Amino acid sequence: MQQLELSLSPTTLRRRRGPAETRCYVQLEGEIVAYWLQKSRRRSLSLKVDTEGLHVAAPAGASKANIEGFIRANAQWVQRKLHEWMRYRATLPPPWRLGEDLPFLGGTLHTRFEAALHGARRNGDLLEVGPSPVNAVQLWLREQALPLFAARIDHYAGRFGLPAPSLGLSNAQTRWGTCAETGRVTLNWRLMHFRLAVIDYVVVHELAHLIEMNHSRHFWALVGRQLPDYSIAQAELRARARLLPDL
Repeated sequence: MQQLELSLSPTTLRRRRGPAETRCYVQLEGEIVAYWLQKSRRRSLSLKVDTEGLHVAAPAGASKANIEGFIRANAQWVQRKLHEWMRYRATLPPPWRLGEDLPFLGGTLHTRFEAALHGARRNGDLLEVGPSPVNAVQLWLREQALPLFAARIDHYAGRFGLPAPSLGLSNAQTRWGTCAETGRVTLNWRLMHFRLAVIDYVVVHELAHLIEMNHSRHFWALVGRQLPDYSIAQAELRARARLLPDL
């Protein structure tokens, strides 16, 4: 099944570790390097470096000697990528904490702890948050996102002359939206940090894929007919992505 997606830069958001990853260590050219090891039914070894360091995917039966030999064989690449990510991490905002402001639809909500509150509740420009604040804020943003995204999809689907597709919310770390050939559109709830014009750009982008499943000149013409100034929202999406709170 073909699927097209609107992506963040691969270096935009922090990656969450996959399941069943074990912390291990290997010596590379006099330096002790930590890595996350995940074993599965795969047939080959692979390496990946991101904001959390080196990740090794290995077959279930792979020995420690084989894994470490594979890492050492790629030591120069591993060390170069680790140093690149270390420099990048220095540019990232720290994890969001309760009491800090929360970007919301292009504006700002102040946040405050309310011990007796279950979840989160908006009161004007104040977002009151109960225990487990990160989870509570994520859930609240999702609750706000679903009806808003559905309304924008209905609006622009009508302008395209299309029936409104089914809608899903995404927690993806590297995609703003996807559109499958089945007609289902999935949008990242983190779009709620942006103003409505940016959300509309992502909505129109994905709906245009229901007509043109590529990024051809015709595709961008479809987007431009609905949003003549879409390049402004596109640029804002790219520029502000790495400044979003790490929720």
